[in-house]
Amino acid sequence: MSTLAAGPRRIPDDDIGHYLGFFTVVPWLLFALYLVNLLFSALVLGAPTARTPAGLAALAAVIGGLLLIVLPSRTPLPRWRTGVILAVIVFAAVAVTWQLPADVTDLGYLTWEYNPCDLLMFCLAIRARILAAWVGQVAMQLVVATWSIAQTGSPVHGLLSSYTQAFPLVACSVFAFGLHHTARQIVAHRSAERARAEQETREQTAAAALDSELQAVRAMAEPALQQIAAGGSPDPAGVRALEAALRDRVRSPSLAVEPLTSALRRVREHGVDVLVLDDLKGQALTDTQRRAAATWGAEQITHAHGATMTLRVASVNGTPHATLTVDGTSIAHEAL
Repeated sequence: MSTLAAGPRRIPDDDIGHYLGFFTVVPWLLFALYLVNLLFSALVLGAPTARTPAGLAALAAVIGGLLLIVLPSRTPLPRWRTGVILAVIVFAAVAVTWQLPADVTDLGYLTWEYNPCDLLMFCLAIRARILAAWVGQVAMQLVVATWSIAQTGSPVHGLLSSYTQAFPLVACSVFAFGLHHTARQIVAHRSAERARAEQETREQTAAAALDSELQAVRAMAEPALQQIAAGGSPDPAGVRALEAALRDRVRSPSLAVEPLTSALRRVREHGVDVLVLDDLKGQALTDTQRRAAATWGAEQITHAHGATMTLRVASVNGTPHATLTVDGTSIAHEAL
């Protein structure tokens, strides 16, 4: 699965941000356009308080907060980013509001921080942090109310200028909730489709493997069956060798490869009873190990002498080993 890099962490393909366009160039274009608007509102249209050290610090803080929104990250927005953005909202509200004169009636662009703070809250909601957005809204209203109490003895003066900021967030929250609900349904549907496709692939692979196995068994048994169907009598030694080879495919499929299968058929047709066992207990051999085991086993049983042989593959301390026992005596051993 490919993922989108985001600092030291990575964003999975099923993150709903992919479907909502969070990781495209569009958010960066919107950030650049809004940055121009913000700088003009604060530094040109805003009051001289916007150009004080506190005002400039608030401006830098909200720009940094917007960057934390735009930079790619998992959904929901990580907690540390959410916490920093909430701190930015509170800081900007304090830095700008507490410089306002108590008798101001036409706030205009004096409260330029309302707009970027609102945008930060909207973005928190869109980035699946709706509750955090409302925490920021309440915090900003508390800052304004506290300033109003300190200046006039009542929160009414300040709240009359800021309470309307909550109304757009209501609409944004409803929109964000519906947006994420739809996006999660899309993700769930695509995950189900991906799981179904993977299941179909596994079933097709299993069916292909079964078909291949049936073809191999048919190729082994067909000559003898055709001979029987024609009224002939197959060679008993050949039939015994065929029966043993079929058992090998069940008991030791990892060794049912050439040149071992041909060597087994030859020695069995000469009357040698060869038992092939796979005692790996679920440990799969690599292709290299299978070829090595088959080559070694074919050479050993071809040159061994005895009435009964047992060729076994087993795991010893995690390493596959092949052993050959002739007439009850172990005569060869090989690590694979």
